[in-house]
Amino acid sequence: MVSYKSGNHQLVRGLAEIVSATCLPQNSKTLLVPVPTSVQKIKQRQIDTVGFLAKKIQTLNRNHTVANILYLKREVSDQVGLSALARQQNLIGAIGCKSKLNGAVILLDDVITTGATISAAAKALKDAGAKSVTAIALCNAGKLH
Repeated sequence: MVSYKSGNHQLVRGLAEIVSATCLPQNSKTLLVPVPTSVQKIKQRQIDTVGFLAKKIQTLNRNHTVANILYLKREVSDQVGLSALARQQNLIGAIGCKSKLNGAVILLDDVITTGATISAAAKALKDAGAKSVTAIALCNAGKLH
């Protein structure tokens, strides 16, 4: 994951194949929503790594529709180095959803450290009407709270 996020974007196909084959339903339609990435991180990496992964998953299986409907309503601090509580506080009210929803959503992130980003994103999806939110991440980098 570190290699992918650091610029080795050729890894995206293999990562997408793993997620598609092991985490997603194969024969039913799904709405796949990537967590939002800050403009600062996209500029730093020159790519939205989670959004790019979601698009690659969609190309592998057209049953998965990517919806880039989550956004950052305000600038947030970089989560690296923050405690679990600080991460949670950093994201309170920070993620919004552009669309009304009615049904199940699969939320995609690359790394879960404390669960703060996934929790804030899931709340935004539920507030927008999602009936259920299932979170998928490729990596767990810490202790979940």
